Amino acid sequence: MSDHMNKENFFLDEDDLRDYEEYKKSHGGPGPREGSGERLPYIEDRDDDPAWSRPAGRDAGQEKAPGGERRSAGQSGPDVMEIPSGGKRASGGRSVRRSTAKRRRRKRPHPVRNFFLVLILVLALGIGAMAAMFLPSGKTISPSFNSGAGESMSQKAWTTIALFGVDSREQNLGEGNNRSDAILICAVHKLTGKIRLVSLYRDTFLDVGGGTYTKANAAYAYGGPGQAVTMLNTNLDLHIRDYVTVGFEGLADTIDALGGVDLDLDSEEAGYLNQYVEDMHAEIGTPDDKVEVADGRQHVTGIQAVAYCRIRYTAGDDYRRTERQREVMKAVLAQARKSSPVRLLKAAKTFSEGISTSLSKPEMTALLLKAPLYSLDETSGLPAKELRTADMIQGQSCVIPLTLAENARWLHEHLYDEEGYTVSPALQERSDYIQSVY
Repeated sequence: MSDHMNKENFFLDEDDLRDYEEYKKSHGGPGPREGSGERLPYIEDRDDDPAWSRPAGRDAGQEKAPGGERRSAGQSGPDVMEIPSGGKRASGGRSVRRSTAKRRRRKRPHPVRNFFLVLILVLALGIGAMAAMFLPSGKTISPSFNSGAGESMSQKAWTTIALFGVDSREQNLGEGNNRSDAILICAVHKLTGKIRLVSLYRDTFLDVGGGTYTKANAAYAYGGPGQAVTMLNTNLDLHIRDYVTVGFEGLADTIDALGGVDLDLDSEEAGYLNQYVEDMHAEIGTPDDKVEVADGRQHVTGIQAVAYCRIRYTAGDDYRRTERQREVMKAVLAQARKSSPVRLLKAAKTFSEGISTSLSKPEMTALLLKAPLYSLDETSGLPAKELRTADMIQGQSCVIPLTLAENARWLHEHLYDEEGYTVSPALQERSDYIQSVY
């Protein structure tokens, strides 16, 4: 390699070196001068530059095309490209050209670049495979759907999963007798990895199954995750087939495995957080670690994050509480994205030990492998702020949708970008009933 080549041109393949020798022969010099800032005309990073254009032709004569044919001046073809007018020119104003067809035949893998690609692939597949060993076997559920509620192409572009958070002391997460303190609808776009989260307020007055109207979190207690997923499908015209349920202790352990998360607290929230930490320490023996009672961002442990999720006595009541739950989910995702592969594997193992899910091991592994692509796009609560009220209904304090049909339309627009969604007859019937009894 010539001493005249500058440091920018260090990683060159054999084609680049050959081009460099041709450059020296055709221009009677050693090529770019050391320290001049010039670069070789055929460097890899110009291959896909949209500024490259078809040749406009030479002043006279013909040029020889690859394969031995003669091409008239000005004739263009798919295998000849030219540096644009703003690029480097050879001496005498002649445009530097090359045959891309010939380059494609000569192209060899770049050893350094491909080494890192293979390394990344091995790490991804290895972590996914190892994580799969820890994942629980899927628990089969058979949720119901509304007849007449077709699954549109917009919905099929997303993988939609129900997420439940329960306070289960016996860790029987996949069974009934657990009221779900957190109910979230999670939609993951299959191509972009965008995540949209919608929290259903647990006190929302809905049909929880068999024509029984009460608070939404009762569905899990009555029939476990299967009935809870059916409740979401039949009240909102969804087609959810899978769920993940996590206990609060499992969530805390997973956050600790990630090294904690960062949360923005105000002093009022910090005070209540410490009270919940103290209560959990007395009830189940978790660490009694307090946060600073002050405004600002703090790095919190798993138990502290769970305590933050449970606060409901500040302004905003349960609406603000579900917002805090989404904030913790966002913080966990942010922490996972910047964690090392080893730490992610540890967190995956910890998470798998504290969940119940209907997803199979291959499905869970596929979701884990796409983790670096995920980004939280939008979070919100349901019923929507302008489409709800809080009041007594049938002797209990509930969040009442005004109306259920309008909330379903709002959800389909925000979750799947479906504008003007038409609800099914079954959903409209439930909506009319709620209106009639309120």
